[in-house]
Amino acid sequence: MGEVPTAGPTGEAPIGEVKLPGVAGLRLLGWTPLIMSVPGDAPQRAFLQFNAKNFRHNLNELTGGFHPGSDAHHVFPQKLVNDFKALKINVNDPRYGAWWDHDDHLDQASGYNDLWETFFADGKRTAEDAKTFARALAEIYGYSVNF
Repeated sequence: MGEVPTAGPTGEAPIGEVKLPGVAGLRLLGWTPLIMSVPGDAPQRAFLQFNAKNFRHNLNELTGGFHPGSDAHHVFPQKLVNDFKALKINVNDPRYGAWWDHDDHLDQASGYNDLWETFFADGKRTAEDAKTFARALAEIYGYSVNF
């Protein structure tokens, strides 16, 4: 994978040409604000059923607390739930979530989802392919994953 650039003068991470695993010829250009990270060693607590309604609560339980000004981000986008179900990935599992700054989430979610659509359009995928791609996106967008 290409080198991930360092933060710019305004705290933003520049996105140059970054090779994403599983997506040939994709280029990300411009500046993308960093996303809040998630602690990976949070203790387990009282989880509710893994569904969209309980996702925020469960992510809060996993990470040990709510992050003010942040949205509970589905690392595996809900709009592609059927693609992920076919890979036996539950998009509402809090291990597949991260806290993302509210404004950045609104600004970048569409492009993020487009990358996933490209990922699935390029051919048959496995769960491991999806997790590898998700880790690459997490590195690019500046948040931590719990898997």
